[in-house]
Amino acid sequence: MRCVPNPGPAQILCRQTNGTLTAQNFDVSRGELQSDLLLVAEGVDYYFTVSANGVLAYAGVNATPLQLTWFNRQGKILGTVGEPGVVPEPAISPDGSAVVVPRTDEVGGSDLWLYNLAHGTRSRLTFDGEYSGFPVWSPDGSHIAFLSVREGAENVYQMAVNGMGRAESLEEREPTGRPADWSSDGRYLIEQSFGTRFSMIQVLTLSPEHGGGERKPAPYSDEAFGAFNGRLSPDGHWLAYDSDETGRVETYVGTFPRPGSKWPVSINGGTRPYGAGTGRSSTS
Repeated sequence: MRCVPNPGPAQILCRQTNGTLTAQNFDVSRGELQSDLLLVAEGVDYYFTVSANGVLAYAGVNATPLQLTWFNRQGKILGTVGEPGVVPEPAISPDGSAVVVPRTDEVGGSDLWLYNLAHGTRSRLTFDGEYSGFPVWSPDGSHIAFLSVREGAENVYQMAVNGMGRAESLEEREPTGRPADWSSDGRYLIEQSFGTRFSMIQVLTLSPEHGGGERKPAPYSDEAFGAFNGRLSPDGHWLAYDSDETGRVETYVGTFPRPGSKWPVSINGGTRPYGAGTGRSSTS
């Protein structure tokens, strides 16, 4: 279950595990919930928000099914992966032999599935929690980091893709960031987080030996501007990301792991940078 305050009337909005969105009056002076639950909407996905004037925005769970499809550079279809469904943020393994896909069910929950591309098989990776998504592969392809909601709290976890052992929490805070990239030396996890005004890029330092971290990520970007879609170069010395500091979203490249010098690499707007294995980069 995920709950947010309504900025207008004194209410708490909660998305139940069955995908219904409910509201309950809240007595601010006493700090107590009042009245019965009021049904607001049905078929609500995990993400929703309310504006200051009371307008509700949410993603529905009955979205148009999508089909993961392979294309070559000439646009020819080479094949498909899995069955159609709601499949946001698929993650291809470093060696290209597998893909992890978050699949949304009929009540808005989400679990991670592993597709073996060589054998055409699939296996379910996560079973517990209300939501699991935003998977990122470790550089050696043995683990994935992902965002999961369990018992109403968000956290970043990691788990072995061979299914051995349980998912391990990487942070001790809530709310948390969304995994975005994992450095090639295994030391850093790039996260998309949300500050008091804008989205931010943060860096969680990991121990290569056991995957444990400092449990508290450090900010990379300035909270005065929005920064998002952080991606590391193959050598781990540069971070490409998007920022709206000029009033328009452009793509920048900055030094890593410590922020310092940075350069704009797009001139007419750009977003979602990716680095090729050769060290070259692209942006859409």
